[in-house]
Amino acid sequence: MAALFSMLVAVFALDRAAKWLALQRPGLGGRASLVGLFSIQPVRNAHPWTWPGGSPAAWLLAIGLGLAAALLLVQIDPLSGRATQVGLGAALGGALGNLYDRLRHGAVLDFLRLGRLSVFNVADAAIVLGLLAVLGSYAIAAAEA
Repeated sequence: MAALFSMLVAVFALDRAAKWLALQRPGLGGRASLVGLFSIQPVRNAHPWTWPGGSPAAWLLAIGLGLAAALLLVQIDPLSGRATQVGLGAALGGALGNLYDRLRHGAVLDFLRLGRLSVFNVADAAIVLGLLAVLGSYAIAAAEA
């Protein structure tokens, strides 16, 4: 359980710091090249589809239930090892980072642009990579069982 909370706090802190840094240069809407296809381009993501029905209460309820389910899973499932806890911590930390933005600023700050494909942030990456870690750890545990 310590791994889950440690990762959650680390991802949340990293997301906050990265978003702050992204706004220091080049400014909202500006663009700075990184490596290859990657560039930094801060964009506020306030699309209405990010709140189902326009209601933040629905998302708060869903996140609360998801967090409760994740904590219960880690407590009762014998397959939930350290990789599962780290993955859940990363995903939940990312979700909390984006939720913080949504509640405090009314929009999520995305700033990592991958060519013309997408723009995302550290929290988004942590959610995806964390869930992949959880699925991978369960696949490995199931194959070994």
